[in-house]
Amino acid sequence: MDVFFERLLIQASTFEEILSDQFQSLPGQKEHTDIAATRLAAWCRATSSGDWSLFTRRLKRDHLQIERVLERFSSVRY
Repeated sequence: MDVFFERLLIQASTFEEILSDQFQSLPGQKEHTDIAATRLAAWCRATSSGDWSLFTRRLKRDHLQIERVLERFSSVRY
């Protein structure tokens, strides 16, 4: 897949899609850390009005670990 279109696909994907098996985690780079934190904070605001304790319970309910989520939000490949 062309690099431009792969980046477009990743940026247009929902959080659930990025966490799915359609995407593969890549080794993280320091410059991607801010992207991951921004995405995680946006998801927290969207699902629990920014309440991190409630958001943490949601992650546990969905059998997700925050480390895996941050890894996926920082750098993935389709």
